[in-house]
Amino acid sequence: MGKDSIDVPIFKEGAKNIQMALPNDIDKYKTRLPKVRLWLNEIINLCGEIPPDGFPIMFHCARGKDRTGIVVAVILLVLGFPVDLIEEEFLISSGTRREDIKGALEPIEKNVANYFRKIDLEKFRKNVIGVSNI
Repeated sequence: MGKDSIDVPIFKEGAKNIQMALPNDIDKYKTRLPKVRLWLNEIINLCGEIPPDGFPIMFHCARGKDRTGIVVAVILLVLGFPVDLIEEEFLISSGTRREDIKGALEPIEKNVANYFRKIDLEKFRKNVIGVSNI
């Protein structure tokens, strides 16, 4: 264990570590890009497959604003949170810009169901927060 590491037993026994990183050379904020859309669909699909007793889950990246920020913002959007609130939450992280998150959410918020058309969003919502009708 390095000097910057902390051993915190936060995971349940048998917890899984799943890496779903998007390469650094792909702009995560460009959610119209096929690779970004596929990545976000895979994450939302995976979250929808986790049974309710499998939560909480943890997302992370090196700085917590790009990959993690986009994933959390998209999850909040799918759950029905207001875009203004999602933007404000995103802006809490240092080095973030409103135009980045606005641009990332805009193609999704126009039609969430279409962006995630191959995913059972009701199941996702039910598993994540216990309610399917938002």
